Amino acid sequence: MTDVPCALDRPDDGFNDYEKKVIANVREHGWQGTSVFATADDDDEAAPGFCYSIGFWRTGLVPEILIVGLPLDVGHSVLARIHEMAGEGFIPPVGVAVSDVMVGYDCIFFPIAPAAYADYPLSANWFYGNRDYPCLQLVWPDLAGLFPWQAGFNERFRDDQPDLSPHGWLAHLAN
Repeated sequence: MTDVPCALDRPDDGFNDYEKKVIANVREHGWQGTSVFATADDDDEAAPGFCYSIGFWRTGLVPEILIVGLPLDVGHSVLARIHEMAGEGFIPPVGVAVSDVMVGYDCIFFPIAPAAYADYPLSANWFYGNRDYPCLQLVWPDLAGLFPWQAGFNERFRDDQPDLSPHGWLAHLAN
């Protein structure tokens, strides 16, 4: 564990059952995976589901990870793999294709914009007591291995993972 301030350092007598579960999981496993199911917004357009880690930053100084649009069980498995890799020294690089995280596919990590913290990793915001912790969006390819910014990307997946980076995915790609 590191000295990153978080809910583990606060008295838990005011926490609700969910918050107590988060704390227990981070203490026992080093992290908690939180899933948010897909929903329909006011315009009846579906918003994709997403999942994210809570505790990666506290327990291993690895940024929290947010995954949008994958089936939630797959996303949780990917988070578990990242946690396992972090225990072996892995630190997600920004803007670089990584092949060891998802079986058979590369993925790329991007920082999320400050505005995205208000809509996505809400329980992580509570856990850290603020939004001053690093969080990366894991972007996954289509079945052909193409990313959303690449020509030929399968349009069926276009709305499944919004670009949450501060300057657009292309601005963060390593050359």
